[in-house]
Amino acid sequence: MPLTVVCPICEDGVRWIPMRGGLDPDVRVETCDYCGGSGEHTLCCDSCDDDAEEWFQGHKFCAGCYVEQKTDALYVGEDAT
Repeated sequence: MPLTVVCPICEDGVRWIPMRGGLDPDVRVETCDYCGGSGEHTLCCDSCDDDAEEWFQGHKFCAGCYVEQKTDALYVGEDAT
């Protein structure tokens, strides 16, 4: 299951856009293009462009990169002793 965060652009998948710009009270409602109307944004892996599924040491990784990072961390830990 991919990691998601709340969309930084919209409110629950809906954007309120002023008709004449600025603080105009007349608005039109549109579906957010950034999140596709879901209200959530999927995070990408820090090592590749796949959807992130796991957090490890403060970074987000897809399943394949997560296994690679965990393996590398194990080897580095064994080398330090």
